[in-house]
Amino acid sequence: MVESVLNKYCLVSKVCCFCVSLRNGCILIALAGFIPCLYLFMVYASGDSTLLNNGVNEVVTEIILHIYAILGLVLCGVNIILFVGAITFNEKLILNYLRFACVYFVVDFASVLVICISAALSGYLPFAGIFFLVDVCYWALIYFYILPIVNGFRKKIHTIVIYVN
Repeated sequence: MVESVLNKYCLVSKVCCFCVSLRNGCILIALAGFIPCLYLFMVYASGDSTLLNNGVNEVVTEIILHIYAILGLVLCGVNIILFVGAITFNEKLILNYLRFACVYFVVDFASVLVICISAALSGYLPFAGIFFLVDVCYWALIYFYILPIVNGFRKKIHTIVIYVN
Protein backbone atom coordinates (compact mmCIF):
# COMPACT_ATOMS: atom_id res chain seq x y z
CA MET A 1 0.00 0.00 0.00
CA VAL A 2 2.79 2.43 0.88
CA GLU A 3 4.43 1.82 -2.48
CA SER A 4 1.25 2.71 -4.37
CA VAL A 5 0.88 5.93 -2.37
CA LEU A 6 4.52 6.81 -3.05
CA ASN A 7 4.11 6.04 -6.74
CA LYS A 8 1.02 8.23 -6.94
CA TYR A 9 1.84 11.23 -4.73
CA CYS A 10 5.60 11.41 -4.24
CA LEU A 11 7.71 13.16 -6.85
CA VAL A 12 10.56 11.27 -8.53
CA SER A 13 13.98 12.61 -9.47
CA LYS A 14 16.37 11.12 -12.00
CA VAL A 15 19.53 12.77 -10.62
CA CYS A 16 20.58 14.58 -7.47
CA CYS A 17 21.87 18.16 -7.75
CA PHE A 18 21.77 17.94 -11.57
CA CYS A 19 24.90 15.77 -11.76
CA VAL A 20 25.15 13.33 -8.84
CA SER A 21 23.77 9.79 -9.09
CA LEU A 22 20.71 8.94 -7.01
CA ARG A 23 22.69 6.41 -4.97
CA ASN A 24 25.33 8.97 -4.02
CA GLY A 25 22.58 11.51 -3.38
CA CYS A 26 20.87 9.10 -0.97
CA ILE A 27 24.17 8.53 0.83
CA LEU A 28 24.66 12.29 1.16
CA ILE A 29 21.06 12.72 2.34
CA ALA A 30 21.59 10.02 4.97
CA LEU A 31 24.74 11.74 6.21
CA ALA A 32 23.11 15.19 6.15
CA GLY A 33 20.13 13.68 8.00
CA PHE A 34 22.19 13.67 11.16
CA ILE A 35 21.96 17.49 11.28
CA PRO A 36 18.23 17.43 12.18
CA CYS A 37 19.07 14.71 14.74
CA LEU A 38 21.52 17.05 16.43
CA TYR A 39 18.96 19.85 16.28
CA LEU A 40 16.32 17.68 17.95
CA PHE A 41 18.78 16.69 20.68
CA MET A 42 19.71 20.35 21.23
CA VAL A 43 16.02 21.26 21.48
CA TYR A 44 15.60 18.53 24.08
CA ALA A 45 18.65 19.74 26.01
CA SER A 46 17.90 23.45 26.06
CA GLY A 47 14.63 24.12 24.25
CA ASP A 48 12.48 24.34 27.36
CA SER A 49 13.50 27.92 28.13
CA THR A 50 12.83 29.03 24.54
CA LEU A 51 9.38 27.50 24.50
CA LEU A 52 8.47 28.66 28.01
CA ASN A 53 9.68 32.21 27.31
CA ASN A 54 7.45 32.33 24.24
CA GLY A 55 4.22 31.41 26.00
CA VAL A 56 4.11 27.64 25.56
CA ASN A 57 2.51 25.84 28.51
CA GLU A 58 4.88 23.91 30.85
CA VAL A 59 3.13 20.57 30.37
CA VAL A 60 3.02 21.03 26.59
CA THR A 61 6.72 21.96 26.63
CA GLU A 62 7.69 18.79 28.50
CA ILE A 63 5.64 16.57 26.20
CA ILE A 64 7.00 18.22 23.04
CA LEU A 65 10.59 18.02 24.26
CA HIS A 66 10.27 14.31 24.98
CA ILE A 67 8.62 13.72 21.60
CA TYR A 68 11.52 15.54 19.92
CA ALA A 69 14.06 13.49 21.87
CA ILE A 70 12.41 10.26 20.70
CA LEU A 71 12.19 11.59 17.13
CA GLY A 72 15.89 12.47 17.25
CA LEU A 73 16.86 8.96 18.30
CA VAL A 74 14.62 7.31 15.73
CA LEU A 75 15.77 9.72 13.01
CA CYS A 76 19.39 8.72 13.67
CA GLY A 77 18.45 5.08 13.22
CA VAL A 78 16.46 5.76 10.08
CA ASN A 79 19.33 7.70 8.53
CA ILE A 80 21.58 4.71 9.21
CA ILE A 81 18.94 2.53 7.51
CA LEU A 82 18.96 4.86 4.47
CA PHE A 83 22.77 4.81 4.38
CA VAL A 84 22.91 1.00 4.48
CA GLY A 85 20.04 0.73 2.00
CA ALA A 86 21.79 3.03 -0.46
CA ILE A 87 25.09 1.18 -0.17
CA THR A 88 23.54 -2.28 -0.53
CA PHE A 89 20.81 -1.32 -3.06
CA ASN A 90 18.17 -2.65 -0.64
CA GLU A 91 14.71 -1.45 -1.67
CA LYS A 92 13.07 -2.57 1.59
CA LEU A 93 15.39 -0.38 3.67
CA ILE A 94 14.76 2.59 1.38
CA LEU A 95 11.03 1.96 1.67
CA ASN A 96 11.31 1.92 5.47
CA TYR A 97 13.02 5.32 5.30
CA LEU A 98 10.17 6.69 3.21
CA ARG A 99 7.57 5.20 5.57
CA PHE A 100 9.26 6.85 8.53
CA ALA A 101 9.34 10.16 6.66
CA CYS A 102 5.55 10.06 6.49
CA VAL A 103 5.23 9.26 10.21
CA TYR A 104 7.86 11.88 11.07
CA PHE A 105 5.92 14.49 9.09
CA VAL A 106 2.69 13.80 10.97
CA VAL A 107 4.31 13.82 14.43
CA ASP A 108 6.49 16.87 13.74
CA PHE A 109 3.72 18.89 12.12
CA ALA A 110 1.30 18.06 14.96
CA SER A 111 3.94 19.07 17.52
CA VAL A 112 4.59 22.35 15.73
CA LEU A 113 0.86 23.07 15.55
CA VAL A 114 0.51 22.48 19.29
CA ILE A 115 3.49 24.77 20.00
CA CYS A 116 2.15 27.49 17.69
CA ILE A 117 -1.39 27.33 19.06
CA SER A 118 -0.12 27.43 22.64
CA ALA A 119 2.16 30.39 21.88
CA ALA A 120 -0.55 32.24 19.94
CA LEU A 121 -3.07 31.79 22.76
CA SER A 122 -0.51 33.31 25.14
CA GLY A 123 -0.11 36.34 22.88
CA TYR A 124 3.17 35.43 21.21
CA LEU A 125 1.93 35.65 17.61
CA PRO A 126 5.28 36.55 15.98
CA PHE A 127 6.97 33.51 17.53
CA ALA A 128 4.08 31.26 16.52
CA GLY A 129 4.05 32.59 12.96
CA ILE A 130 7.80 32.35 12.43
CA PHE A 131 8.00 28.90 14.00
CA PHE A 132 5.19 27.65 11.77
CA LEU A 133 6.70 29.25 8.65
CA VAL A 134 10.12 27.68 9.33
CA ASP A 135 8.51 24.25 9.72
CA VAL A 136 6.53 24.64 6.49
CA CYS A 137 9.73 25.62 4.63
CA TYR A 138 11.56 22.63 6.15
CA TRP A 139 8.86 20.21 4.99
CA ALA A 140 8.64 21.85 1.56
CA LEU A 141 12.38 21.24 1.16
CA ILE A 142 11.95 17.64 2.23
CA TYR A 143 8.94 17.00 -0.04
CA PHE A 144 10.24 18.77 -3.14
CA TYR A 145 13.92 17.84 -2.91
CA ILE A 146 14.81 15.02 -0.49
CA LEU A 147 11.91 12.60 -0.97
CA PRO A 148 12.01 12.70 -4.80
CA ILE A 149 15.67 11.68 -4.75
CA VAL A 150 15.11 8.82 -2.31
CA ASN A 151 11.92 7.72 -4.09
CA GLY A 152 13.67 7.91 -7.47
CA PHE A 153 16.45 5.69 -6.15
CA ARG A 154 13.86 3.24 -4.78
CA LYS A 155 12.14 3.05 -8.15
CA LYS A 156 15.48 2.65 -9.90
CA ILE A 157 16.38 -0.26 -7.61
CA HIS A 158 12.95 -1.77 -8.23
CA THR A 159 13.50 -1.79 -11.98
CA ILE A 160 17.04 -3.22 -11.91
CA VAL A 161 17.08 -6.75 -13.24
CA ILE A 162 19.99 -8.94 -12.25
CA TYR A 163 20.90 -11.80 -14.54
CA VAL A 164 22.64 -14.76 -12.96
CA ASN A 165 24.48 -17.11 -15.30
